[in-house]
Amino acid sequence: MKKKLHTFLNKETILGKLSQDTFKTLSLIFIAVFTLLLFFNPFYLRLFPIKPRLILIVGYSIISCIAFAISFSIFTPFNKKKWTQFLDIGLFLTSLLFTWLLVYAYSIFCIKYLFVKMYHIKEKNYFPDQLFLYSLFCTIVTGSIIFIILRAYHLLISQEKISTIYIQPIKKLGSKNNFINKNEFFITGKNRNESLKLNVHQFIYAKSEGHYIKISYFKKNTKNIKFYTLRNTISTVESQLSDYDSLFRCHKSYIINISFLKSVIGTSNKAHIRLFHHPLNMPIAKINYDYLKSFISSKKQSFEI
Repeated sequence: MKKKLHTFLNKETILGKLSQDTFKTLSLIFIAVFTLLLFFNPFYLRLFPIKPRLILIVGYSIISCIAFAISFSIFTPFNKKKWTQFLDIGLFLTSLLFTWLLVYAYSIFCIKYLFVKMYHIKEKNYFPDQLFLYSLFCTIVTGSIIFIILRAYHLLISQEKISTIYIQPIKKLGSKNNFINKNEFFITGKNRNESLKLNVHQFIYAKSEGHYIKISYFKKNTKNIKFYTLRNTISTVESQLSDYDSLFRCHKSYIINISFLKSVIGTSNKAHIRLFHHPLNMPIAKINYDYLKSFISSKKQSFEI
């Protein structure tokens, strides 16, 4: 029994990969909480006139987002290695705890003070004796529904639905008449349905983050930068991109599109690079310093020491 429980808690899940989609997740939480409370009006909410009720509902929706954001910020550092069922459960329970406490405090503030001044509502007519337990039960029920919605969203919407069929490099197909675009490639992951199709000019960089690879790229035919995370090693991804000279592994944790190389900063002992479309410095291996320096010089771009 202990072994099965340990295996379950350590099983990797998809939720922790979605730190790039935090805004979308918070938006979904707000909409879901607002909709559920507005249409079902649980417990004491149905006792209030429409305006005070909307103030409570909007406040609860914002509180749910705040609680999730706080909880996610607590658990995110663990995501660099491996996101497991244990962290999923921990995130869910912590979010519920913060939501419940904030909802209870907000309810007391509104019912005892805000509504008395704004709408001259008498506290004794609307303040339920079991508010503490009502808010707990409502938080658990609503939170459970939201958790199910989030899991469905993460599984069905957040990942790009791209075929997992891997197209072999064009030079290995041995046919001059093959119509496949040789500038397009697939980056695939270890998990099912983890595959990203890109044109070489869309690719910006890939970064190793523990068991996962974070890929930055341009959305097709736009200048909008997107991110995609899949489970794999940087060496495997490097082998998938080996036919493209412009995609260069500059460090043990980074593969860059050298076409976007903006500058080299530092000396050979401690150097970084900066890409167009990416504001932060990236490390480079000492062995790559001279090559990147000469590339910058040949393109007459900036070289800084």
